[in-house]
Amino acid sequence: MSKRGVAAGLWELDRLLRLHQLGFVAIWPLLGHAAVDGWSVRSLAGLLAASFCFNTFGTLTNDVLHLALDRRDPFKADRWLVRGKIAPGQVYLLAGLQIPIVAAVHLAAGFTPLSLVWIYAAFGGQGLYNLYCKACRVPPLAEAAEAAAASALVMYGATATGGVSTPIVWLTAAAGAAFIFLVNAFHSCLRDIEVEIACHQLTTPIWLGCTGVHQGAVHMSRAMTFYIGVWQSALVALSLAVAAQLSPEDGSDPGTFAAVLAAGALSGGLLIVLHRIRKPAWDDVMRFHLGTVPVPIMLAFGPRVGAQGMVMLALVYLGPSLLIVCGRLTRASAAVPMDALALNARRTRPDARSSS
Repeated sequence: MSKRGVAAGLWELDRLLRLHQLGFVAIWPLLGHAAVDGWSVRSLAGLLAASFCFNTFGTLTNDVLHLALDRRDPFKADRWLVRGKIAPGQVYLLAGLQIPIVAAVHLAAGFTPLSLVWIYAAFGGQGLYNLYCKACRVPPLAEAAEAAAASALVMYGATATGGVSTPIVWLTAAAGAAFIFLVNAFHSCLRDIEVEIACHQLTTPIWLGCTGVHQGAVHMSRAMTFYIGVWQSALVALSLAVAAQLSPEDGSDPGTFAAVLAAGALSGGLLIVLHRIRKPAWDDVMRFHLGTVPVPIMLAFGPRVGAQGMVMLALVYLGPSLLIVCGRLTRASAAVPMDALALNARRTRPDARSSS
């Protein structure tokens, strides 16, 4: 097999397992652990492996539960599951195997038995979200299950080696929940809103009055702007609260506070820009904004983990995302133009009408 063929196969594997998003998952148990204890090679490896199991379980169950919807999405037409290259039963089996595998990983890492409850709570929250996210009449209620899963990951990291809950842990767990509420509503659902409308789904943006893409512009209602603004602001505020908890005894750490505020301002500024630009630039800025969202909470831990710890955290966070870059360079299939997708979505809507 040629190098290009190998690269294409790895890209398809990433599309199945979402390896590129592992950094967005792994930072939460790592931050939870950093809130109560220092990282060791063994604890770091154990938390990363558990994050991989959780991420694999979540993505596979999501894909197989929403297979009928994905088959109507032009952007997902070439995925293995959609094409039938892998059967739904095989996907369920692989997802189910993550449940005993994560227990084996947990024990091999030497983590405390009781902390296993938290990783299984995360599995449960993610499973509930995947099961009900397309059926709940009030979408944020379904998203609350996944937000609880993110908080459980923080608690898992904090208790893995016998640590106890502290105000820093609870603030970080709340930040994990805020991250999920923001990312689900904005980066996931608003990105796919044309397909969701065409398939008669009810997601948070649709529930809040967003009506799709009109002449290249992504419509965001005032309610949607307020909703995502609340979670963006909450995440920055919680990051500042963590920084305050980790600051020296006199309560002053201007460098950390400035870094957190600067990262929050950048992320908030990008959110404003996303209200002004059109596709395809919107998609690129949206991805960049997504990358900035958890940076404030990561920077808040600077005093606790030090420079080397921040480098390691950045590598864990950014490393898997490089798969996206590699995939874009190697995949052979061309992307479906957004204008064509929008036109198709409007044609399939029962209340289709041309936009002005």
